[in-house]
Amino acid sequence: TLAALAPALLVIGVLFAGALAGAVRTSLVPLGGGLTLDSWRELLADPTFADAALFSLRTAVLATGVSAVLAVAVASVLRVRGTATRALAALPVPVPHLLVAVVSLVWLAPGGLADRALGSLPITLVRDELGLGIVLVYVYKETPFLVLLLLAAMGAGLREREEAAAVFGASVRQRLAWVVWPTIRGPLVVGSI
Repeated sequence: TLAALAPALLVIGVLFAGALAGAVRTSLVPLGGGLTLDSWRELLADPTFADAALFSLRTAVLATGVSAVLAVAVASVLRVRGTATRALAALPVPVPHLLVAVVSLVWLAPGGLADRALGSLPITLVRDELGLGIVLVYVYKETPFLVLLLLAAMGAGLREREEAAAVFGASVRQRLAWVVWPTIRGPLVVGSI
């Protein structure tokens, strides 16, 4: 099986390594030529870089955490629903992130469609210091993706194991801890990463 994957892995590896090598070369060899770390020193010494890195980290952690919690809740509800409901919940998955971001700006920016329709929004979601608008866009995009991963893990086998645990006297909390969580932990962690 690995031999069958070798051509694809080779192409992906060469493209990834080539792009990574090009990015490193560009950062180390400026337009004037010569190998230097000046651009890295300048970047790391800039105080706005630390602020931007902290903002990005905080936004990513918050969006991922909220998406993971919502995904577990939504997947728990959808696992007993029909295929049509699951398909509707998965609609945001194939939509590109950039399209969602642009539509969000058109709707939520000051003077946007929501602002015109509702008067004024109670909170600022565009250009706010906390990045709540960015978090909401990521939550909207990533929660359905995580839900799909969780639903794939929450098949009939999980239901049977839950029923078996209940027959042996496991409480709802014990079934969640001993049966459900070990089943969904892997897809949830991998999807969150």
